[in-house]
This record gives sequence, C-alpha cells and structure tokens, in this order.
Amino acid sequence: MFETDYVYKTVIGGDSGVGKTALILRYITNTFLDDSKSTIGVQFATKALKINHSQIVLQLWDFAGQNIFRFLLDDYCRGARGYILAFDLNKLDSFNHLDEWLKLFKDNMDSDAVGVLIGTKADLEKRVSQEQIDDFAIKNELAYLETSSKTGDNVNEAFHYLAERMVSKSNKK
Repeated sequence: MFETDYVYKTVIGGDSGVGKTALILRYITNTFLDDSKSTIGVQFATKALKINHSQIVLQLWDFAGQNIFRFLLDDYCRGARGYILAFDLNKLDSFNHLDEWLKLFKDNMDSDAVGVLIGTKADLEKRVSQEQIDDFAIKNELAYLETSSKTGDNVNEAFHYLAERMVSKSNKK
C-alpha cells in the first residue's frame, strides 16, 4: 500500500488548444495523441510520486479553456495548493490571456498556492518573445519552463518542480 504524506490539488489553466490535456497525458501515461479533443468542463487525473523523502499524490484538475466554462473555476480552485499557467509558444493570444487566468486563480485560491508558468509546444516555431515571457514570469514571481508534450521535453521536470515547491512550502509550516 502506498502511504501518502501529502495530497496536493493542482489546477491547470490556459486558453483552449494550448495543450493542457496533452501535457497531463504525457506526464501521467508518457503518451501523446496527435488529435486530442477540446476538454469539456473539467478533467481529473492523479499521479503518485516521491519528493525529498515525502510520498505525495498530485491531483491534476484540467480546465477547459473556453470562456463558457470559466464559471467552474471558482469551485474547482478552492483548496488548490498549486497551479500551472499554460500558454502555446506559437500563439501570442494565448500568452496575452495569461493575466486573466492568473487573476482567476489568485481570486479563488489561498494566497500561499504556488505556481509555474509553462510554454507548451516547444517543438514548433516560437512566436512569443523570450523577453515577453521573462517579463511576465518575473512580474508574477513564477518559474518558467518550456515543454513539448509531443517529444516529452521538460514535461516531467515541470510537474516535479511544482511538486517540490509545494512540499517545501508544506514543510516550512
């Protein structure tokens, strides 16, 4: 039996089509689907892992990116200890909407929730400048990682980093 030290509710948000579901699928099953469908409402997955001698379970809540589903955020963000802001490195609009997503998260989560900024689809041509990304990350005190669900690059590292930050914060309490 797997003994758990911590269970961390983690929400993942960003515009529709940025690759949130593909990111989770790669992390959980190490697979990639070329033709994934848009998430309707919310999807849920879990992953058990060990961080710094602590057994943890990440509960991953994947929000649909369409505006019509944003009303769900209020309830599903409650109690979240971590969040991922995801944007498509190839779609400037998805980056420009990060302020809205961050506000939704901050308005509905405890102030001590930790987050990470993730640029998805790093295997394709980049259309968001590094300067824009760095400015946003610094302004909002977020670590930044570029990932590719297709190749698997940095996917495990992104989730592991976030989990380490949540464990570290829990151990300080």
